[in-house]
Amino acid sequence: MKNEDMGILLNTNYSSNPKEIKDALSRKALGIRRQSLSNPGLSYFGKRTGGFNDVIYHGFKNHEYDLYEYARIIDTEAIVAKAFERQRALIFKNGYFFESNDPKNVEYIKSRIREIEYVTGTTFRNFIEEMAYNLVMFHNAYILLIRDEDKSTGESVNVGSKKLEPIAGWFNLPTETIQRKIKENGDVEMYKQYLDPATFRLFTPEKVRHLKYNARSGFTMGTPPLEAVKDDILALRRIEESVETLIYKGIFPMIHVKVGTEANPARVLVDGTDEVEKMGYVMHELDEYGGITTSERVEVKAIGSESLALRVESYLEYFKDRVMLGLGVSDIDMGIGDSSGKATGQIISQTLKEAVINKQDAIAEFVTNFLLKPLLVESGRYEAEYEIPEEDLVKFRFNHVDQDARIKIESHILNMFNSGLLSINEARAEIGYKEISDKEISRIGKDKEMILPTYQVEAAKVAATAATQAKKENSSGNKTKAEGAQKAASSKTNPKNQFSDSLDSSLFPIENIRAASANKTLLSEYIENHVKSVIDISDTQSDNNVKDIVSVFSDALFIAAQSEDISDSDIKDTLLEIYKLVGEA
Repeated sequence: MKNEDMGILLNTNYSSNPKEIKDALSRKALGIRRQSLSNPGLSYFGKRTGGFNDVIYHGFKNHEYDLYEYARIIDTEAIVAKAFERQRALIFKNGYFFESNDPKNVEYIKSRIREIEYVTGTTFRNFIEEMAYNLVMFHNAYILLIRDEDKSTGESVNVGSKKLEPIAGWFNLPTETIQRKIKENGDVEMYKQYLDPATFRLFTPEKVRHLKYNARSGFTMGTPPLEAVKDDILALRRIEESVETLIYKGIFPMIHVKVGTEANPARVLVDGTDEVEKMGYVMHELDEYGGITTSERVEVKAIGSESLALRVESYLEYFKDRVMLGLGVSDIDMGIGDSSGKATGQIISQTLKEAVINKQDAIAEFVTNFLLKPLLVESGRYEAEYEIPEEDLVKFRFNHVDQDARIKIESHILNMFNSGLLSINEARAEIGYKEISDKEISRIGKDKEMILPTYQVEAAKVAATAATQAKKENSSGNKTKAEGAQKAASSKTNPKNQFSDSLDSSLFPIENIRAASANKTLLSEYIENHVKSVIDISDTQSDNNVKDIVSVFSDALFIAAQSEDISDSDIKDTLLEIYKLVGEA
């Protein structure tokens, strides 16, 4: 593909007109009357004065850190390579998805992504994984946007006096190869992909998106993860090399031959040969796999093994732990864990999961704001990115990397909902689900029979049986029992107990009971819990009595509710009867 066709190459010759470059990079007020704000502060790595005559240096600069050095470490150090690969695997372990309250926008984004996949010949997942791996390795990733209206169905957009063609594709740039021309405040004037003096490409800031992680204020890039551990890695490597030397010496030790004893020291033989010199000659001529025979006056001993008494295991373990701590992994994460320290390994593993989640959030936010938002504007529905309503945004999301932790969180949110501390939409928002309308809530409640919080269900379990019983009593003209129930209830509601002499209307959650009456189990549980909230239950036997009483009345109320409408007075009489019987029990 030709560079001029893609329209991505600004200049490949440094001798071109700098005025044109300046015009290409100039920022003008946007047509939507919004203008970018530049950081008024200074960057550590911005333009500096220096050289002859204190001339401002305008050239391209490498990164603050030597990424080529880190790339070599990653390629040659197994611990580092494995740790980074583990992080990348966890990031995509449970997949990802697109989320929006507007299904049309989701479908549009998916169609544009399919289009980009076709044009670039690379799947979206491969693109995201490559970007994520650059982020994991260097805490920095550079994305090149290709704009071409002939290769895209998106609409061109106007930015000030500029007309930007729609995005046709995107590519990852090798992080190590990027140089920047940086302003005093740290803003980038121009990007350069540099391989050698004769091989480079220049790109305007509008065409490059920089994803950085763990960036310090005043720095133009994220601090690479190996910066904190590279010295420990080198120290570990030197120790390992020393251990290798010691092992070699242990396999091929130095031989010490002692001739003579204190009582009978070495001497010169009759032929004039010195015993020590003679044994030296013997050892020199000794075959690699041979041996010698000596008297008690000659002692042969291998030395060097003793020198290995210096225990290097602790030093190796110390520096290995420092490296793995800096990388945020444990032995278990690396597949080298033993039976000991399992709990510690699990704690560190949780730390790894949290680090991965943070990187997932960084990637998701970047993709949403710098890749998906521009596509939505190119749909023609919105004038600018900031004008897209929150509910219309299409957000890129990762599924939770730790499903066990996710289940615990969701269970906690569910308990808060059941306790009445959260509404259903508040609970859904905490879990990450979109809000639903009242109509949808009603439908779910009808389908699932479980939309009410438990505390309301508890107040709804009280109705079941009493309705039928009260109906029978009233139809036979027997008012004595109902009146007695009211009196009994009143006796339970005096200031000594829980309520006033006149029964509060809150004691009769009629609407909640009606909502629960379609489900017998739900109704029974609701009434039981409601009764327990009205009348003190002091022991297990009393608790069992409540269950038995409520069971009878709730079954009857359920049957009655299925056959005919139940009046409010019927439900109230039923509750009064239950209060009375429970109080007597």
